[in-house]
Parts: sequence; C-alpha cells; structure tokens
Amino acid sequence: HEDEQNTEERRNKLAQNLHSCKGLLLLDTCVWENAEYSDFFGALQNICIEQHRKISVPKEVYLEIVNHGNSDDAESQARSRVAKRFIETFTDCDCVDIDETAVFNASKNNHVYADQSILKFALTCAENGTECTIISDDRDLRVRIKNQLNKIKNRSVRIYSVEDLHQ
Repeated sequence: HEDEQNTEERRNKLAQNLHSCKGLLLLDTCVWENAEYSDFFGALQNICIEQHRKISVPKEVYLEIVNHGNSDDAESQARSRVAKRFIETFTDCDCVDIDETAVFNASKNNHVYADQSILKFALTCAENGTECTIISDDRDLRVRIKNQLNKIKNRSVRIYSVEDLHQ
C-alpha cells in the first residue's frame, strides 16, 4: 500500500511540475528513447493536450533517433523504436513539432550529435528572452547549459532531468 501511495505522489508531483514548465518545450534524445518513461510521457501528453502545447523536436534530435535505428547495435535500434513510438503518439494528438528538414533528410545516415544543437537552442532562447524548458537526462549537457546560462544571468530557460520533475 505504501508503494502505491508513493507512486501516486510521484505522479501528482510530475503532473504539477509539468504544468509549471513554461514556454517552448524540448526533450533530449535520451528522454525520447527511454522505454521506462511511459508515465512521464502519459502525463506530458495530457498537459500538452490540455494546454495546447507542442514539443519542439529539432532536426538533430530527430536525426540522432533515426541514426540509432539504422545502427548495427540492437539496443540502439530498440531505443530508436521506443522514441519513434512516443513521437508518433504525440504526432497523433498534434502535440509535437518536428523540424521539417529532419523528416526529409531522415533516410540519409547523417552523423549528428544533438547536444550541441540543444545547447545552441537554450542560448538562443536565453538571448531572445524566450521562455523554454529543456528536459534531458544527460547530466553533462545540463551542467554545460546551466553554466552558460549562469554566465548571462538568464532565468527564462530552465533545464530538468525526468527525475527532477518527479520530485
């Protein structure tokens, strides 16, 4: 019974924290590719529908997912399938905005690394004063973004891990 109560508290906290995410919303590849995040994606989908929000999927994130699907590594292929399934679910309810150039270039095996584009996205939003929330489980990426944002004393860009959003 205590486990059920803790699970319910975590779900409520997640929903509450997702409600408070402001502005543009971007998820790192590692979040899209995590099969254990069904609860997270369920709560996020509800909020996106309720608030008429869309998750931005930059070209580099989408192509990184596609590349993982084209890799020789079975685990990478499985993670890619998970991400595509989550993205399709959000596409079906019009809650995702995929960079069109990614869709047209998806068949090519472009060597991309999404971290740099996510960092650039964060800094561009900060420079423009655009509110955005970035969700990444990549601690190194979060540290690099927070470090850059601290240098410019920006508060319009927030970055969290999925675990942060459950607390």
